[in-house]
Amino acid sequence: MPSAYFTMDRLPRPSGMAKKRGRRQRRRSICGESLSEASAVALHDARPVFAKTAGQAAALRAALSGAPLLRHLPPEQLGMAVDAAQLRRYAGGATIVERGALGSHMYVVESGAVALRGAGAGAGAAAEVALPGRRLCELAILYPAPSEEEAVAAEGGAAVWSLERVAFKGIVVGAEVRRRQLRATLARRVCELTGAGAGGAGGAGPLELPALMACNFTTSSFAAGDEVGAGADASAFFVIESGTAEAEGEGGARLRLEQGGYCGVLTRGAPPAVGNATGVLAGALTVRALTPLRCVRLAPGAAAEVVAAWKGGRGGGAAAGGGGSMVPPPPRPGGADAFAMGDMAAILDELAGLDAMAL
Repeated sequence: MPSAYFTMDRLPRPSGMAKKRGRRQRRRSICGESLSEASAVALHDARPVFAKTAGQAAALRAALSGAPLLRHLPPEQLGMAVDAAQLRRYAGGATIVERGALGSHMYVVESGAVALRGAGAGAGAAAEVALPGRRLCELAILYPAPSEEEAVAAEGGAAVWSLERVAFKGIVVGAEVRRRQLRATLARRVCELTGAGAGGAGGAGPLELPALMACNFTTSSFAAGDEVGAGADASAFFVIESGTAEAEGEGGARLRLEQGGYCGVLTRGAPPAVGNATGVLAGALTVRALTPLRCVRLAPGAAAEVVAAWKGGRGGGAAAGGGGSMVPPPPRPGGADAFAMGDMAAILDELAGLDAMAL
């Protein structure tokens, strides 16, 4: 995932910034720092966690989830952002944000009040008051946005949560890199179960089988106690991304399933399969989530279709396109390829429609 996933031409221009005319300007990243995948993963794995009460965490989550830039984050990433926010306390009259300063943090008022005074406010003009739950400097978690207002702790002081831009970017980009790495591992696992092996690119087929398999993954979530693969999903195949489940077979035999464990029908007409890294369970009757469970799902028959298409591409002419050039099967609706881009498109659409944002 490239680090520059927001572009200036999709964001509202700060006041005073004139639109350039004439020669078309090349798109530029608005992110303040270049972030490679390796550094994003390092930041993600070393992300800060600051203690909060349950009430503080719930209120902060509610405030952050209302931000246009954050409302489309997956719940686990939003939770990481909540954990990474640090509480800062200011005495009455202390400056929290200087007008014109390039920001590196987003703030949420926790308690007390913050007086906001814009550049056009006269000396005797009443300041706007930001109360608990108000967000400040939202764009600063994307790039060094200059503040158009001065923020000062009101009489009696104020406490604000501070979320640093670099930490936030590490959470979002690092989580996406980790998710893709995990799905690549799970896709290789599915390929091995089909008997196709690791499925590297071969012959004239330029794409690897695991990559094609991952294109057909969709995500299924289960609450603790839910049965996996019941009803309409009885012929689907599931591999666990996170959480724990338990399979019960004939005679009361049980098998615990965690990340990488699988269950369901891999190929049409085959009996249900249940297994993990240590063994398989024959004659499984039910698989039930013990904790909240997230799985990748393959629709009935999808695995065999992908393997057949891949073998056709390797064989030289069997796949669409001829001449040994493989044309991969299109991802099924809701497949993994749409995951990040769909969320990001929704964010950009919201940003494009913004008339103003508190800076």
